[in-house]
Amino acid sequence: MPNRPPSVCAKAGCGRVSFGRYCEEHEAEYQQRRNRYRGKDRRRNYGRDWEKFRAYYMARHPLCEIREKCNGAPAEELDHIVPINEGGARLDPSNVQSACKACHSWKTATIDSKWVRR
Repeated sequence: MPNRPPSVCAKAGCGRVSFGRYCEEHEAEYQQRRNRYRGKDRRRNYGRDWEKFRAYYMARHPLCEIREKCNGAPAEELDHIVPINEGGARLDPSNVQSACKACHSWKTATIDSKWVRR
C-alpha cells in the first residue's frame, strides 16, 4: 500500500498518475540519468573486492543490526558505521553492519546526513 496519494508524473506533458515522482516509464529514464551522473558502482569504489566482502559479511550476519524497531528483519544492504568520506575503513568488518532497507535509509537520512545537527 503506497504511503502517499497518487499524483501526476513530473515529466512534462506525461499526465499519467503515479505514486512516486514519475510514472513507471519515466522512472526508468530518471534512474538511468541519475546513475549516469553518479557513476557506476565500480567507479565509486565498489568493485569485486567489495562484492566478495559484502557476500562474506552478509552470510554471517543475515539480520538487520541497526535498530531493534525492525525486529531483526532480513538484511538487504551493508552499511558503513563511519562513512568512507569521513575516514571510515572501507573493508573493515568492525566498520560495517548489515541492514534492512528501511533502517539503512533511516540511518543515512538522520545520522549520516550532513544536514543533521550533531
